[in-house]
Amino acid sequence: KASRALQLDPDLSSPYAILGIMQGVDRRYEEAIASVERAVALGPGDAETQIALGYVQLFAGNHAEAAVAVETALRLDPNLSPINRQIAGLVFLIQGNTDKAIEALERARDEAPSVGDFRIDLAAAYARAGRLPDARAAVAEGLRSTSTAGSDSLSAYRLNGAQYRNPRDLALIIDALQQAGLPEWP
Repeated sequence: KASRALQLDPDLSSPYAILGIMQGVDRRYEEAIASVERAVALGPGDAETQIALGYVQLFAGNHAEAAVAVETALRLDPNLSPINRQIAGLVFLIQGNTDKAIEALERARDEAPSVGDFRIDLAAAYARAGRLPDARAAVAEGLRSTSTAGSDSLSAYRLNGAQYRNPRDLALIIDALQQAGLPEWP
């Protein structure tokens, strides 16, 4: 649908952002970065395009660029959606800024209390911050409220994290989730 939207109006930023995200998930990082940079050029004041840039840069292993994009998105829209706060939280987590990661992920959790994925990512942030009781509680809450496979076990998280270019990025999260008590298998 993104390619069809680009055919209809090549001056819209959102189709480029969506295309970039899809390319990133497909591990086509350079194409993904080019697509989301085009989206930002077309919509520099659009927080969604900045988040898309942060998302792609995160998985491409470009942490500083991901953080700049996420910080820009937060300046443009301090009330980002929970899913965009999750992306921000992951960027901050990978960068080692656990305070900001926890802040973003707690807000995502609070604004979407039925989404267990946010609690699982929050557990990783708590674990990285040395808050293991909070991390274990977040895993327990997350497992109770997770309705879809993908964040309910370490094995699922490894599979869904395959788009990380740098294996150390995924390993950092997996290690934190192990400390938090996420089970190996559902």
